[in-house]
Amino acid sequence: MTIGRVTLIIFFAGIGTGSLVLAKESDIASSYEMTGAMDLASNIVEKGLTQTHMDPGLVARFGLNLGPQVEFGLLGTNRKYENSEANFLLQPQLGIGLDFSARAKGALSAHQNFYFSPDGRDGTDVKLLLEILSYRIFLESIGNWEGTGTPATYLAFGKTFELAQDLVSINRVGYVSLTSEDFSSYFEASSEARYSFTDRFYSALELTGTSAPAQFGGAGEFFISLRLGTSF
Repeated sequence: MTIGRVTLIIFFAGIGTGSLVLAKESDIASSYEMTGAMDLASNIVEKGLTQTHMDPGLVARFGLNLGPQVEFGLLGTNRKYENSEANFLLQPQLGIGLDFSARAKGALSAHQNFYFSPDGRDGTDVKLLLEILSYRIFLESIGNWEGTGTPATYLAFGKTFELAQDLVSINRVGYVSLTSEDFSSYFEASSEARYSFTDRFYSALELTGTSAPAQFGGAGEFFISLRLGTSF
């Protein structure tokens, strides 16, 4: 049985177990309400790889909480890859929050990726997030890694530091285990300084990089990205 199948079993089994509270990532939302978030970034980077060919990107997400357990979400964002035209990703999401205690919580989610341009990048991802105090553990089963038609597994650990009032440092180190014959598995890391102007508006400066940038043709270099975000 593959890790991806195990993750899927865990995801659907979690629907009926534990004390469940709806979350976007791990942020608890109230029952029966709509939420939204929007980010404008100078470069959208995921798992160390640019998703906009180092161009600016906009990410918008809307969620509908159905009671204290289930959230349906819809994410939309622009994409651009080397040797391809500008693209658009539409991503329906199903999420379940896990509230173990005041200091330990998490989230399970399944995402379906639909690209408007037919470049073979559609696929399903299943994610697990655990958060204990200021520490985070990420586990993700990727159905179609970077349009190669091959699955991958992502495991990462994160830590958040409070630097000053309204200023935090969000750090993560991860490992992407690939099955593609054309690419080698690699480590990725990110460090972000985030300043919150209000409860709903923030700015962030992020440094990202991978352990094997040469194999990605410039997509996995060290990047410094500026981001502005809001939630509503």
